[in-house]
Amino acid sequence: MKVCWGRNPNIHKNSDDLIGKKSINSSPCHAELAAPLVADEKEAYKGGCSQSNSGSSHRQKCSAICTQKFNVGLKAQPTLISVLPRRRSIVIQGLRHYSPRRVAFTLAEVLITLGIIGVVAAMTLPVLTGHYRKSVVESRLKKFYSTMNQVILMSERDNGPKEYWDAQPKAYDIGEDGTVDKTQESKMISWFNRYIKPYIVTLDTNVDINTSQGKVNIFFPDGSLVIIGESSWIFYPEAKYYKITESLDTDGYVDVDPADSGIRYFTFLFNPSKTVAANKFHYKKGVEPYKYKWDGNKSSLLNDSELGCKETVSDERAYCTALIQLNGWNIPDNYPFKF
Repeated sequence: MKVCWGRNPNIHKNSDDLIGKKSINSSPCHAELAAPLVADEKEAYKGGCSQSNSGSSHRQKCSAICTQKFNVGLKAQPTLISVLPRRRSIVIQGLRHYSPRRVAFTLAEVLITLGIIGVVAAMTLPVLTGHYRKSVVESRLKKFYSTMNQVILMSERDNGPKEYWDAQPKAYDIGEDGTVDKTQESKMISWFNRYIKPYIVTLDTNVDINTSQGKVNIFFPDGSLVIIGESSWIFYPEAKYYKITESLDTDGYVDVDPADSGIRYFTFLFNPSKTVAANKFHYKKGVEPYKYKWDGNKSSLLNDSELGCKETVSDERAYCTALIQLNGWNIPDNYPFKF
């Protein structure tokens, strides 16, 4: 069997005929093969291009030369193919060698790969989730602060300077027996309806009947929530985390879970009328991160035993919001809590 052939079975009969001849056949294959050969090519052809010649070096050289020549010839006549000896592979114009042998993964290899993917996912998913929630907290804190203070400015046009507004009241009057009559209208909702509601876009507004203070819950279209109370404004970047405890605090009020402060909710204060020293960072100001009784030192925001942004405090971590504000509404790298 010859090393290379085409549609014409008489492409060449003797490889010696190719040496030094311009053309021995009108076939495109012969037109390419008839080109003058270099020394190595002549040696390969003289050695024989048939299977009868058992010399491996001759077969390799001959195969390489025939393949090269036929690849050139195929550009002119795409229907030609060449079959190389000792290898079941086909050379077709524009394609690499194709082997009919199919390669597939074993079941063990597939299971090992899936196991590795699972381990990597388990390691990276909490980190990715934490980064996402951190970015949500930062963006919504900044948006809330900007939005609420724009609302205050618009309200001042109709209601005068904010320091002269009615103080945010306790929602219900407590009777002599210490009980609260929640059938009466919440005074806090009346305050909200006058000073805030006309100037803000909300998804929903209601009075939290689970608290003695009758706090006003304001749900925003972006999924956040603010709870307006007499003593503070509690902001949840993600309203789904809002919950209240079942026990009473020292004032007899059911309140939010302080373990969530600085992580799931952040404390603000609107208190523009008080002139006491403890209120110096809020006097004549709009809605600000909670800084009541703050001494102005950044270290106090972290280390204050009552309101500091640290693991254990006697009240809640109200100063965490101010700590983030001082960092341009970005959570600091040394922030004591992870998201």
